[in-house]
This record gives sequence, C-alpha cells and structure tokens, in this order.
Amino acid sequence: MAPIDEPVSLKFNSGNTLPPNIKIIAIVVSALAVFLIFATMLYVGLALLVLNVFVLTQRQVVEINEEKNFVHDYSVHFGFIKIGKKYPLDKYKYVTAMPLLESAQIYGRSSNSTIISNNYHSVTLFGNRLRGKRILKKYDSRSEAIEAAQKLANRLNLKFFEYDPKLVRAVLRGEREL
Repeated sequence: MAPIDEPVSLKFNSGNTLPPNIKIIAIVVSALAVFLIFATMLYVGLALLVLNVFVLTQRQVVEINEEKNFVHDYSVHFGFIKIGKKYPLDKYKYVTAMPLLESAQIYGRSSNSTIISNNYHSVTLFGNRLRGKRILKKYDSRSEAIEAAQKLANRLNLKFFEYDPKLVRAVLRGEREL
C-alpha cells in the first residue's frame, strides 16, 4: 500500500562531497599515521590520524528551519562538529530544478591531465530577481529533482519555475518578470 502523502524533508544530506583523489590521499596518510603510531612516534601518528578522520567523516548538509526562518548550510565532521553559515529564508522566493555540471581535473604522472565531468540536476533556491542562489541537493535524474523542487515549493510557499537559461538571463537583465 502506497502512502497518500509523504512529508517533504527540509534536511538535505549530500554525504561526503570531497573528490575521490582527496579521499584516497587521506586513506594513504591514515595508513602512514597508523604505521607512525606503531613506530613509537605516537603523537605525530595520532595527530595525523585525527586530521584524516576529520577529513574522511565530512558530510555536506543543508537544513531549512521554518520556525526560525533560516537556511543552515554546513559541513559535519566526526558526526557532531558543524561548520557553516545560516542564511535568512526570507531572501529566497523561487525554487527550481536546474542542470548542474561538476568537473574535476586529475593529473597523471606527467603534466598531462584528464577532466572528469558528472551531470546532475539540483534543487536550487533563488532570491528576488533570481539573485542569490543556494543549491540544496543534487539528483541524478531530472524527474527526481523536479518532484523534490515542486514539493518544497508547496511546503515553503515558494514559486516553482521550469529552469530555462534564456529566461534566467532575461530576468537578470530586467527584460522579463518571473
């Protein structure tokens, strides 16, 4: 039996958002730290291990608090240390699902590099006249992102619009209203 109404979550957990090469480096340095602990360099090994666990336990979270009227964008380390900023929810008027291209440049043993790109669709809040954007969560499929954006628009009384780059440019130039 399918649920009639599924509540819209106001907490968007994106998980560990560090690039894979940073994670691999942190794991290698963690192994080095364990070796230093057993090689009687206890304090140096423990310091390196704590630093790498700080990096490896990172999660990116965006949380919307309706009662206190703010958007909290933060990183969580060790599961309880929150580092980030709070933004007023009043400044956001629109929500959309927009395409997002993320690229990372990776270097090999020589000066040659490779660029790896991933395509996503993100649920994004926009301010008045489409200024001040805040990405809430990335989705692999466009339909998932649109569904989440529409539900969020209904819950927060924001205006949902279909993302179109031409429309956004026209609104930013003051040629059109949204």
